[in-house]
Amino acid sequence: MLINEIGQAVVGGRSEIAGFDLTRLNEARWRVRHEPPGRGVLRTAVAIAARTAALYFRYGGVATSVYRATE
Repeated sequence: MLINEIGQAVVGGRSEIAGFDLTRLNEARWRVRHEPPGRGVLRTAVAIAARTAALYFRYGGVATSVYRATE
């Protein structure tokens, strides 16, 4: 909970914030809904590449050793 410059208590969640008068906390003075921004194509591609690289560096040596041992 925060107090804004007007003196209202501001409470928020993932998709909604509301402001309450401190003398009457049972009714909201204002309420706003919002959608969080999307990640975007580039950030998604970078996240997939990072996970792939992490898996390669974690298990790549073991997989290569097993593959060479079976030849």
